[in-house]
Amino acid sequence: MPGVIERIIENWLTSANERSYQIPFCQLLAAEGETIVYISPHGPFEQGKDVITLDKAGKPRAYQLKNGDINLAEWRKHKGELNDLVELPISHPGITSTRQHIPYLVTNGEIKDPALKAITAANQAWRKRKYQPLRTIAKGALLQRFLVINGTYLPHELPDFTVFLELILRDGHQPLDKPKLAKLLESILPITNTKTTPGGTKRALASAVLVTGYALEQPYAADNHWAVFEAWILAGSYVLATAEKTHLPGKDWSGSFDLCEIGALNALASLCRDCAHREHLVEGDPWTDGHVYHARVTLLMGLLSAWNLYHRITKTPHEQESFIREFVHQYLPSMKQWGESAVPHFVITALEMEAQGAQHAAETLVINTMTTVLAVNGRTDGRPGLPSPYYAPEQALRLLYNLDQPVREDFVGTSYTIHPMIDFLARRWRRQALKTMWYTITGKSLKGFYPGEPWEWCRWRAQTGTLNSRFVGSPQSWAALLQEAQDLDLSVLPEHLRYRPGFAVLFALVFPHRFTRELLKLIEGALAS
Repeated sequence: MPGVIERIIENWLTSANERSYQIPFCQLLAAEGETIVYISPHGPFEQGKDVITLDKAGKPRAYQLKNGDINLAEWRKHKGELNDLVELPISHPGITSTRQHIPYLVTNGEIKDPALKAITAANQAWRKRKYQPLRTIAKGALLQRFLVINGTYLPHELPDFTVFLELILRDGHQPLDKPKLAKLLESILPITNTKTTPGGTKRALASAVLVTGYALEQPYAADNHWAVFEAWILAGSYVLATAEKTHLPGKDWSGSFDLCEIGALNALASLCRDCAHREHLVEGDPWTDGHVYHARVTLLMGLLSAWNLYHRITKTPHEQESFIREFVHQYLPSMKQWGESAVPHFVITALEMEAQGAQHAAETLVINTMTTVLAVNGRTDGRPGLPSPYYAPEQALRLLYNLDQPVREDFVGTSYTIHPMIDFLARRWRRQALKTMWYTITGKSLKGFYPGEPWEWCRWRAQTGTLNSRFVGSPQSWAALLQEAQDLDLSVLPEHLRYRPGFAVLFALVFPHRFTRELLKLIEGALAS
């Protein structure tokens, strides 16, 4: 099987484009001892530098990543970028060294002899002008380094290896199979067995990032930014779970987590650019797309709003903020629910609208979302109600359109997402709106699952925990309701998630079954600070 794994990695590397092997390459550099300083989102201002690092001696390095073989024509085509790579000094707050950076040209193909001769000639000219010569890393050396760094942490047991193959071969246009990716990550990381050294756990985390990159080759090729985003958030969550469970020092896991977060943010940046260049959001045949169009709009509204909220929380402005404002305003009427896993998208969109100053519209969106959940899950016509947040968009839509066999689970009379929305409105003093809905709310069992261990919050399916189910008071004291919404105990959340509220915004969309009252309170508190 090791020989098969080597062949899989080689095939991945050969097929990958610049974006799909960027994060794995950065993890490779980090595992080899370099400190990642900057990763390009592939915007217009990268100045020829896709990745910037500091080596073990603190000397800056700059890498430009290319895809495929580089012949003389390709060399000439990219000569301007490579001039920038070599000659333009690094301008980044993370680089304080005055030492000249070492430039690298990296490709997952071969560098042909005519191009090598041209590089040799260019290096002679650069040396005369006191610049560092251009180093090269081609497919052969790159493959060997990937094989070395993976070590023994790739899946070797047949069931895990089968999952690995299924993810790699999956059609890149399909939604991410989150349960399968979670299963694969758990086969690599010391989640169920913590008998490992800190060094072993660090290497396992690096392999988890690499394996996620391998599994994303097809979604990257298909420009499936949603699947790429969800995969990196899932991987980042498992990094946090591992760190929380093993009490690993931050220096041993934060680099891998940062790469996952950057991969997710870059996917959202690409998604935003794609939306900005499109005249409409219809996909395929317009006559049949109507069945999923509104779900697509809801996904996009939540994803772009979450990207903006992340930047608000981390106080890192970006150039697409005005576009997102216009996008949210334009497509708000087209949002519709497919199930309770859609509710985090509505609430995150409402928070973005609130941050834009549209307070009344934001609160109205949450009220309408609550009204829909209460109405559908209060049916008495024998239909099952809205699928719970454990049902992904495609699963929920298939159930709603009777494309699958009816599930035995009945969603009527319950809700996982009403309670967070009650808190949302209570904290904004929408007493009259809640009073209007209260009779309907009193008949619903308000559920919330709380994992038994803090680290299991970041696990796709917790193996221990408590399913809380309660009914609200009837009558209900407004003062008590308001006090409860304001005094929620956030200590039930894992420490590493509490300290990363920006990531928590993205986490809420990928893990809708973890969208609890406490998680929403954490996000709101970060936006208010």
